[in-house]
Amino acid sequence: MAVADEDDHWTWTAPGAQAVFTTREGGVSPAPLDSLNVGLHVGDDPANVLANRTHAAALLGLDPSHVAGVTQVHGADVWLDLARTDELPREVRWDGGRSSVDADALVTTRAEVALAVGIADCMPIAIVWGPAIAAIHAGWRSLEGGVIEATLAVLRRAAGNAVATDTPHAVIGPALGACCMEVGDDVAARFDAPVVVRRDGAPRPFLDTRADALRRLEAAGCVVEHVDVCTKDDPRCFSHRGDSGLGGRQAMLVRRA
Repeated sequence: MAVADEDDHWTWTAPGAQAVFTTREGGVSPAPLDSLNVGLHVGDDPANVLANRTHAAALLGLDPSHVAGVTQVHGADVWLDLARTDELPREVRWDGGRSSVDADALVTTRAEVALAVGIADCMPIAIVWGPAIAAIHAGWRSLEGGVIEATLAVLRRAAGNAVATDTPHAVIGPALGACCMEVGDDVAARFDAPVVVRRDGAPRPFLDTRADALRRLEAAGCVVEHVDVCTKDDPRCFSHRGDSGLGGRQAMLVRRA
């Protein structure tokens, strides 16, 4: 496995899969969404979003009609691609409007298809297990709700006999780091002590969601890599907190290699 920094995106290669993590650079959207915004719900012109999604999909050699995305709701539901047609269902295609499917993870075994999530501080996670791949959008609510565990359960079913012989590989992409994820005591109390960071002089605790995700993935036997970037600290990234809620969304896309 390997993670490479390509300046305007990161790439991950693993046995049987490839993933890309876009930055905010290289698109057509105007400020404050400049420029590679892939989110349809942040006030951007849909034509700009489609152009940006086309650019992002091309990084994996695809067009948006072969990329699946859902409406992310900070839950733990998983969309499983069971269609037997050559085309993706229209309601999840990246070249359509905002998806009517509410979920925070996607799983498929289909070749020539990518799965996508949009991010601006939450963690993007890609997993490959035999013939099956998954894309996860994991904020603290989804982590607490078990989105990683739910996705792995669906992956096990989708991977079939491969679970007995193949090791799952995962990558955690750019996300808000423990340096910047200040939370209330009520949120911190929902997580195990090792992922709660308390600093002298800080009135509130900080949450290390990356460490929490790593613990969950490794407990399931995953080999895990990282794009070790905090979205608020890296100016290449959109950040919901850093942009005061006015920025766009970058993407993670994963496909079978």
